[in-house]
Amino acid sequence: MNKIHNAWKLAKEVHKNQKRFNGQPYINHIKDIDKILDECGLWNEKTLLYSILHDTMEDSKDPNIINKLIKIDRNLPLRIGVLTHSKNETYEQYIDGIIACSDRNIVIVKIADMIQNLTEDPKKKQREKYRKALPKLIKAFIGGLLPFNK
Repeated sequence: MNKIHNAWKLAKEVHKNQKRFNGQPYINHIKDIDKILDECGLWNEKTLLYSILHDTMEDSKDPNIINKLIKIDRNLPLRIGVLTHSKNETYEQYIDGIIACSDRNIVIVKIADMIQNLTEDPKKKQREKYRKALPKLIKAFIGGLLPFNK
């Protein structure tokens, strides 16, 4: 659980003054994702690590963010990188990359992230993106195509 403690510490540092669209502290978004995973019986160390840190690379202005992730777990930069939507790719390419990474933990974290985002009265464009992406992610998760490692 030391990894989890360090992940929370980093997430709080990165998202310190960040607010969601609804004005709530960003960190509440992470807690809500974790609650979704827990209530669905999909909570494990990997899903917790990935959900806590899922936006750190995207939101951090720290040039040492990769090294900080490595200190927590050497695989984190790659995994969190998959969850980071690059400005050089379409949303569909981003979702396909999540599926292609072959890690159901990553897929379920993205699903929980999207579900949580939908609870905050998203704009029409975001709802339309999610309407296309969620079925693809859910099929990848439940279709048995990817192993789920607890």
